[in-house]
Amino acid sequence: MRVRYAVAAVFVCFTAVFGQSKAQNAVAPPTVEAFYSTAVESMRALRQPQYLTYSMEGQGYGLAIGLRVIRHLVWLEMTSYSPARPALPTSWALRHRTDDYASEIVEADGRRLVSTRAFFDPTWYGAFRALRDGMLFYQKAEPPVSASATPTPGSTPDLRTIAVVQVIGTNIYSVVDKGAATCSNGDAGHALHLISRDENPQHQLADVVVDLRNMHFCTMRFNVSESGFSGSVEQHYADVGGYWLQTDGIIESEVRTLGIRLSHGVWQYRLVDMAYPAAIPPETFLRPPDQ
Repeated sequence: MRVRYAVAAVFVCFTAVFGQSKAQNAVAPPTVEAFYSTAVESMRALRQPQYLTYSMEGQGYGLAIGLRVIRHLVWLEMTSYSPARPALPTSWALRHRTDDYASEIVEADGRRLVSTRAFFDPTWYGAFRALRDGMLFYQKAEPPVSASATPTPGSTPDLRTIAVVQVIGTNIYSVVDKGAATCSNGDAGHALHLISRDENPQHQLADVVVDLRNMHFCTMRFNVSESGFSGSVEQHYADVGGYWLQTDGIIESEVRTLGIRLSHGVWQYRLVDMAYPAAIPPETFLRPPDQ
């Protein structure tokens, strides 16, 4: 309840004062850093589903996205092609266990994979881990996925005991005000630009839009640039059956050599048929032998 009161207080102060001249207000406006921190705390206070299932449907325009396994890790494989060719559709069926971030992914041809990669986690925990560890390219070695019942809430320590200021706070990112914006769900929002203070390539958050109705992130954009390649993942969030979850997104890639663009493509995807089962069999999250 204290978090809700704090969010409401900063939100009211921001909407009433921020952006107006000092001559009009005796009280200085809240800082953009405080606004960002309040949105982070608002997201951290959200209720998360224990289990969820959904389908991810993607359509490529000059870019195809597939899955590749390297040393048991599941990677997003990007392939550029001529935009003149027909668009390439993709469909994956996913089941997710929130407490240990495990996701089962079943491709259209029936191939089954298990991953803890943040990209496959549409809850706030997926975004949170990406703010710290990166959304594209980088990922830690995935721990063995448990075949036992789901861990009890609070048994996974990294998101529940590490202070947010040490992980994704304003000591990690500097914040730039970008003004009014609109969320993908139509709500009024406010845009912020984030810059990694130490230029850590794993700190990829670049832009967010905060929904002014509830102070939740409704858009999060992660950027990466490496050896002539630049890419981004933009994710949109909204209420889905009582939970604030990712609903859709866009992956974009570009390859340049000596300043000349060699390829550019986008892959648009959406998360559909979201459901929240009471339980999912534990063996679902055991890695298959060929992964």
